[in-house]
Amino acid sequence: MSKNVFITGITGYIGSEATAQLISAPSTSIHKYAALIRNSSKASVVDSLGIRPVVASLDDNQVLSEEAYKADIIIHLADSADHVPAFNALSKGMKRREAEGKETIYIHCSSTGSIIEDSRGEFATDKIYHDLDKSKLGPHDVPDNALHRNVDLLVLAASSNLIKTHIISPSTVYGLADNVFVQRGISNKSSVQVPLLIRAGIDRQQGGVEGKGLNTLPIGSAIRFLLEKAIEGKTATGRDGYYFAETGEYIHRDTARKIAELLAARGIGKPEPNQFSEEEVERYFRGTLLVGSSCRCRGERIRALGWEPQYNSEHFYESLEAEVDNEIAAARR
Repeated sequence: MSKNVFITGITGYIGSEATAQLISAPSTSIHKYAALIRNSSKASVVDSLGIRPVVASLDDNQVLSEEAYKADIIIHLADSADHVPAFNALSKGMKRREAEGKETIYIHCSSTGSIIEDSRGEFATDKIYHDLDKSKLGPHDVPDNALHRNVDLLVLAASSNLIKTHIISPSTVYGLADNVFVQRGISNKSSVQVPLLIRAGIDRQQGGVEGKGLNTLPIGSAIRFLLEKAIEGKTATGRDGYYFAETGEYIHRDTARKIAELLAARGIGKPEPNQFSEEEVERYFRGTLLVGSSCRCRGERIRALGWEPQYNSEHFYESLEAEVDNEIAAARR
């Protein structure tokens, strides 16, 4: 049965990939989509793809609340991990539906940033978070003052029998997007972490590494699969509805070395990365968290639903060449 879906963040890297899959997959293309668009110049493209554009910003609380009230499903991907007023506005609309006995499926994009340790590249954390095995360290062991945790707690508080909340925490997303939104020129082609590392290497003419580069980080995302299972009524929600989306791990040192090798092969620097200075870490990354932090998790809950990751750590390293070429080309324009 067709449902009304409201999505935020469709012109972002994660949002465009997720939405492109949703509007093309047989199981989810049947739904009626509306999407928040900040830039009115992009509205006609969105409309041509069969998505009703809602021209507004995350600060337009009344608009967000009204769209949430109209929607059977809400997928919140635009600054969702940190923007408190936007979630509160969406929650207000969901609670209006609840008062009328209407169910809402809510999928909230958080981040594994909530479980990072700022190891400054000196070590890989030995803490591994599990989202299914309650005998082990899990999402609810995260301190209330952790990054993104304040909004996660608001989501959990809003959950009820009729407000089916799901928190999905993607980790490092990577690769060059080539979906319909990118092709039509209204979405980001690149993500954040890997391109920043490459751009720093190009600017300083040498690939670099934070500290010893021993920090370990996860990779992955799985929004469309989670929505399909939520519609089928097979997902855990509320306090148990926390999903790590990870497909493996990578080590910062190995990533930095691969990028340095690729840059060197193109005439930029030497194949062995050198250490970023404190000033460079601040200038290129605004601190150590993006490249120097460490976190580890296991996405067991979504795998238990039948999710089989398409990609792994090996694919992550293989993808770096295309990203390096893309950033070099961008720097020369």
